[in-house]
Amino acid sequence: MLLGLSLKLFWRELKSGQLSIMFFALVLAVATVSSISLFTDRLEKALLAETQEFLGGDLKFESNDLIEDEPYEEIQKLNLKSTEMVLFASMLASGDNLQLASVKAVDQNYPLVGGVELRSESKNIYVKRPPDLGQVWLDLRLMDILKLEVGQTVSIGDADFIVSHSILSEPDRASNSFAFAPKAIINAQDLEKTNVVQPGSRVRFSTVYLGEKAELLLAKNILEKTKQPGDDIREAQDANDSLGKAIERSGNFFLLGGLLAVLMAAFTVGMSSQRFARRHIEYVAILKSLGTESWEIRLLYSLIFIELGVFAIFFGLILGWFMQEGFTGILKQYFPTDLPTPGFQPLLISSLTVFICLIGFVYPNLVKLVKISPLSILRREESKTSSSSYLMFALALSAMFLLVFLYTERLLLSSIVFFTILFIFVLGYGIILSFFRSTTRLGLGANNPLSLAWSELHRRKYTNSLQVLAFTMAIGLSLIAFSARTDLMSTWESTLPPDSPNNFLINISKSDLNSISSFLEENEIEESTFYPITNTVIIKLPKEGEEVSKPIDRNFNATWSSELPLGNTIVSGEWFKGNSSDGLSISNDIAARYGLDIGDPVKVFFADQEIDTYIQNTREVNWDNFSPNFFVIGPPEIFKNSQATYITSLHVPKEKDKVISEFMSEFKTVSVLSIDAIIDQVNDIIEQVSKALEVILGLTIFSAMFLTLATIQDGFNLRLHQSAILRTFGASTSLLQKSTALEFALLGLLAGFLGALLAQTGIFFLETEIFDLEAAFHANIWVMGPIIGTILICALSVILILSITRKNPKEIIYNS
Repeated sequence: MLLGLSLKLFWRELKSGQLSIMFFALVLAVATVSSISLFTDRLEKALLAETQEFLGGDLKFESNDLIEDEPYEEIQKLNLKSTEMVLFASMLASGDNLQLASVKAVDQNYPLVGGVELRSESKNIYVKRPPDLGQVWLDLRLMDILKLEVGQTVSIGDADFIVSHSILSEPDRASNSFAFAPKAIINAQDLEKTNVVQPGSRVRFSTVYLGEKAELLLAKNILEKTKQPGDDIREAQDANDSLGKAIERSGNFFLLGGLLAVLMAAFTVGMSSQRFARRHIEYVAILKSLGTESWEIRLLYSLIFIELGVFAIFFGLILGWFMQEGFTGILKQYFPTDLPTPGFQPLLISSLTVFICLIGFVYPNLVKLVKISPLSILRREESKTSSSSYLMFALALSAMFLLVFLYTERLLLSSIVFFTILFIFVLGYGIILSFFRSTTRLGLGANNPLSLAWSELHRRKYTNSLQVLAFTMAIGLSLIAFSARTDLMSTWESTLPPDSPNNFLINISKSDLNSISSFLEENEIEESTFYPITNTVIIKLPKEGEEVSKPIDRNFNATWSSELPLGNTIVSGEWFKGNSSDGLSISNDIAARYGLDIGDPVKVFFADQEIDTYIQNTREVNWDNFSPNFFVIGPPEIFKNSQATYITSLHVPKEKDKVISEFMSEFKTVSVLSIDAIIDQVNDIIEQVSKALEVILGLTIFSAMFLTLATIQDGFNLRLHQSAILRTFGASTSLLQKSTALEFALLGLLAGFLGALLAQTGIFFLETEIFDLEAAFHANIWVMGPIIGTILICALSVILILSITRKNPKEIIYNS
């Protein structure tokens, strides 16, 4: 019986428009959440697959020595696939042409994931096997330098190999050693005959594992126990390349957009449910007078809103699916792999969003509705605030935080959004209420639009304060979405200026520095700083009271400089002064990872030397600027006796691409790494994320409109009755229309300023804590907020008052 009645009431309220704003707000929220959640789910899976291929598997162990038999045998017992590789640098020869190259010898299991894209004489092929015995695969750059073609012979050490294919792409590109030199791949069984790897040779042994998480964790624990300084363990999820960061940052932008739409829907539901509850007060009184129990009334209205939620989920998920297909179509071509099929979790989150909104923002109003007694309704008594009201307010706050956290799954982002809104809510309510209390109440004595508007602001100060806050949320969240599309995206774009370095020169000897500088000057290519590099091992020495030294479990490429490199910022401590001969500067992430603090004593090993020194400062490093960056920097005096090679980066315009080929021919021992493809991909992602954010901005604006309409409609019946009384006492229609327009214009102006404050505060934390961008003052939102608030809310109020003043006062008073 109650189910049937609830369905009738649901359809009646929906057709009459009483539930329409709430319904469309929920549909839009579900569509936005589901589309972005489905898309980001696919994006994260694609990124994991790409980083897995970038690493060559799930877990990679690199060492300067062969893995010891004991841990190797333990890992062999696990259900893991593995492949072994040997990486070394060697000079390749073809006739009179020589070039230093990175050679990778791979076993029969190579590659574990993905495949190698090769080109033969006539076509491209994709293979999942190592080279045949006696054959070598070379990358195109190396073939051009050595003037080789497929089918010709090249020498590596004492062995000759036939060039069977050129390499177009390969997995396991994340090798830490020799990765910058042109690449050659041979079969591991051919390694011995080259006689290149000898005792004392600089060689890197790598083993890559693929399998389930539990087995991988066991393997990692085994390797951790036997790990020596200089060994490295990497996992797929640790990949930190620039393209991966760009994709991750784009996901943050999408999350932000969806989050704003969700919050807007929650506030809209709260405002609409208040109006719904007020309209049904008399209906509940009649039901109670007829003997209906309170629990039956509560169940009846709960069923109505459950039905509302079910229909909103159904239509929202359909719309959301098509929207995420649109996002995929816009961005798919810019991701390294095909986007996988999404999982079920995004659909579940979207559905939970609706019911959390209903429980947190509708249920408190239903509880108050059911508790009202018929007698108090007949006497027109206003309900007083009770302790249960504060509990319901706490429920709404809890629901809002749960919504934010459920959607983002990030405590920091959730806390930033929640506490920013809460702070503005409390601050704004206090300011607005104080302002309205200072106004004068004139009532029927008001004889001009401004006086009447001023009087209304005072008379409904509590209601108006809440309305201003609702408008503030609509304007502020919309401004955040707008700023994400414009200002934050522009700031992101500015991190990659057109003249960003697009080539690295590596393995430069000191004797070549002047010649390279002259070459660059002759070809009109701007020279950058040449940084010396040496490989170091750092051990944290015991402080007073400590018993043992703490070794750092990895090697670091260190440099030395008297000046702070571009893109580095001192976090704590001081930079080296004058001819300092002591102290190290380390990146803040390394300091955090290994528990290093300012003043900690350390021992540094490099070449055949060792130095006792200390940590002098920590730096924040901008790893996205495509310039040489270092975990460890020392003053020149410390490393004065070190044998080092040099590294630099430079920007080579596209019209001067041939200069790089000429450079490699002249400086054969210098390795050149071109990152043009990575920069182009990052720029493409920025451009396409901008397009997708335009769609999200549109959805946010629609949500803001629903919230604004719900807020204005909230006081519709009260204003309808008041206008009838004022007109009965002789107030003109023109007076009412002008006073209402002025009243809402002032409300919009206040909401605009508070919305700008909300947006500026939120954007500050988003810039600094989420997007790793430099904080900025956004003057445009301080201009747009008040203007949009005043014009938009005033215009909507005019439409409202026109519909009110068209009705006959006598009919209104009679029906009320």
